Amino acid sequence: MSLKGKVVLVTGASGGLGTFVTNAFLDAGASVVGGSRSIKQSEFPNPRFTALAANITSLESARAISGAVIGKLGRIDVAVHRVGGFAGGQSVADTGDATLDKMMALNIQTAFHLVRAVLPAMRAQGAGCILAIGSR
Repeated sequence: MSLKGKVVLVTGASGGLGTFVTNAFLDAGASVVGGSRSIKQSEFPNPRFTALAANITSLESARAISGAVIGKLGRIDVAVHRVGGFAGGQSVADTGDATLDKMMALNIQTAFHLVRAVLPAMRAQGAGCILAIGSR
């Protein structure tokens, strides 16, 4: 499937699964903006790739990222949420509220912020796709 001419935002673009997802969209012909806290342009030597130091732990930061992508490339056709984590090692009965709060913020709130940030632009352009990919 060719995605030539499409603009893709990938959060959590560096690292194992993020690198695979980013490269898959680049291989399909899309222009990709890869966001991560410490991403570097040199990680993806492709002229259709743009690295963006990003943090989506707040709605304001997610809106800033969305605005940067739209400002540079004019649109967002696909938003891929690849941010998250897991604090394992304890049973549910032994897991404290602080760990639960951390997992909710890292996995649920970041996805919610991204959707809220990109949805208005996708609605305005009449199309778009939002994907959330978690790991084990």
